[in-house]
Parts: sequence; C-alpha cells; structure tokens
Amino acid sequence: MIVKRITITSDLRVMVRMAANNIRPLDFRYGEIESLTETLRTKGRPTLELELLSLFFRGLWQGRTRYDRAVGYTLLTDGIDKYEAWERCREDKAYERSLLLRMRGFLHYRPVPCRCTSNTGGAPCGVFRPGASLSRGSTAAFFRGHRRTGRIGRKGLESRRLSNHRRRYQKS
Repeated sequence: MIVKRITITSDLRVMVRMAANNIRPLDFRYGEIESLTETLRTKGRPTLELELLSLFFRGLWQGRTRYDRAVGYTLLTDGIDKYEAWERCREDKAYERSLLLRMRGFLHYRPVPCRCTSNTGGAPCGVFRPGASLSRGSTAAFFRGHRRTGRIGRKGLESRRLSNHRRRYQKS
C-alpha cells in the first residue's frame, strides 16, 4: 500500500490515506484502520508507533512519511543492509524489537543541512533533501551533492584545490 497520510483523530481513531500500489491509476482513499485503532486504544501510542514502523520496515506500506524516513535513517546511520536486517528479524524477535526501538528514536529527527554549497549560487548541496527517502538507492547517491564541491578522503569531506594556473582569479 502507498500511504500518503497517517492521522490520529481526537476520538483516538487511526485514519490513513492510502492506495493499492499495483492498481493504476492510483485511487487514494481516506479511511480508518480498525486494527491500528484497537492497538492505539488498548496498548497506547508507543506500541502503535512500533507497529507502524514494522509495517514500513517490512515493506507492506510505502510512502514518504516520517515512519519511512525513520527506517531509512536507522539503516543508514547504523550501516545495516535492509535485507539482512529483515532476515535477522524473522529469526530473532528480540533483535526486531531493539531495531524498532532504535527506529522510533528517529521519528522526530530532522537532519541538519550540510554546510557545503554547490556551484549554483550558494544553494545547499542537498545531501539530506527533505523529500528524499534514504532507504532507496545506494550510498553513492547519498553523496551526489558533493560531486562538484568536494571529495571523501581520509580526513572526511575535503574541498578540492585547484592548481595556481587553473584558478579564475589570480592572487594579488
């Protein structure tokens, strides 16, 4: 399912705007998910958040929500391969719970934008683009914004230095 919005109403109902991902054109409907509403009312919001993270981590639900970003940030910062983590979670429920708790720590995480600037008018390089999902793509795509402004070396991100004859403005 492709999820656009997850809302908790004042009377503790979980409302979701979603569409089936294998039917075109996408028909987004807004409705209540009874099982998640029951989880919210009986076990509370922390358990509901873990259940939603589990749905996004397993790939049953997809979409650019804060749950999808939390899964992506966790896998990226811990250097975990998604498939290997999924395999291990199938066998070890304690590992799955600890991983979901780690993901819950990223639910309200907003990354600090990178300090470097691209060549286009001082705009941010876009290492953490607000709309991008970090769970997709390779690590090389993560550093795409640093292609022109720097390189990854032993000391981290280093800016390139042009030789004297290639500089635009001569030193005075």
